[in-house]
Amino acid sequence: MAASLLNTALGLALTLLLMQSGKPLRGSTLIGPWLWGIISAATLTMASFAALPSLAADVPLTALFTYAAEVSTLCPLVALLGARRPQHNAWQFVVATLYAILLVPAFQGGRTGGEIAIEAPWSWFMLGLIGVGILNTMPTRYWLAAVALAFGQLILLAPHLLTSSGPTWAPQQSRMTAGLGVLIVAVLLLRWRAAAALMLPAWQARDPLDRLWIDFRDAFGVLWALRVQQRVNAAAEQYGWPVELTWEGFYDRISHQPATAMPADVRAALEHILRSVLWRFMSEPWMEQRLSGLPEERS
Repeated sequence: MAASLLNTALGLALTLLLMQSGKPLRGSTLIGPWLWGIISAATLTMASFAALPSLAADVPLTALFTYAAEVSTLCPLVALLGARRPQHNAWQFVVATLYAILLVPAFQGGRTGGEIAIEAPWSWFMLGLIGVGILNTMPTRYWLAAVALAFGQLILLAPHLLTSSGPTWAPQQSRMTAGLGVLIVAVLLLRWRAAAALMLPAWQARDPLDRLWIDFRDAFGVLWALRVQQRVNAAAEQYGWPVELTWEGFYDRISHQPATAMPADVRAALEHILRSVLWRFMSEPWMEQRLSGLPEERS
């Protein structure tokens, strides 16, 4: 009983941390992944509470509920993959559908001692989603939080990954405690990096266009950043502007130095292009804060 109560408390803490982290995301398409994170944390909390000995009368049903909660940690990443206007709202139905599909093998697969055995193809698919999450975030300032998130997912989903031979991992309550603890660490790291990086003097001294680009790059990850980079560079080449957008910001095509002294007309045109592309992801206040260097509104 003590372990279940501890896990319930950890789940509540994770849910509250996520709920308090949403204010800076208002107006952006990151609201979808954030809401899925809250849903996942709340589901983990309910699964922990349902595992109390006084409530867990139906062991197979409790195992199904726990599996559903563990798999829900994959939903925020899938939501991020569709975080672009105007399809970002409809994409949430895709996330919900994928979540339902991931629950299918739990009903079809066998059970041993109240544990669920997932067949290899599904295990590899879930492992692949975790890998995509790491690859999408590793080149950003949130890489440490991404590693912690992936580690927490691996702990929670360990019995269902790369094995179909039955339960060979730590007891469920111990795994839930460790997994929830690591997920809390991941959220704290995310919030710390989001706040600390924007207050550094080096960040304030950067070119405003670089600040906007780098913050978008770090918030949305590699997959979306590369697409935006390609769009901006295609426009620069089309109009003959002597700059290119690299992973670290805008650089002069000839000198390969930061393009801080670009002509005023080129800067205005680049800002227009960047705004028109990033509008599909970020709100106007978000872009204005990065361009002006004003402190970010905190929750």
